[in-house]
Amino acid sequence: MHEPGSANVLNQDPPAYGSDSRSPDDSQNVQSKVITTSVAHKAGLAAWLACLGLTLIGCWPCYLIPFYLDVVLDVIHSCPACGVVIGTYPRL
Repeated sequence: MHEPGSANVLNQDPPAYGSDSRSPDDSQNVQSKVITTSVAHKAGLAAWLACLGLTLIGCWPCYLIPFYLDVVLDVIHSCPACGVVIGTYPRL
């Protein structure tokens, strides 16, 4: 049965779609800044697959070349001031 003092949830209407209980003054201020990131390269999946491919086709003396080509290395973007990693761009 229904206990006195408890709310009957079944008879309540759901909140309206998109309703927000905050007032317009509660909005957060977000400051954005355009910076030039520091870029580093790291061997990722593309470099290792290129290395494997060169080895399998018989060009084993050249298997280290992908590790020196920026086009197959993953790119790591970091903040130049504090060094925090902002994002990575994997080639594969």
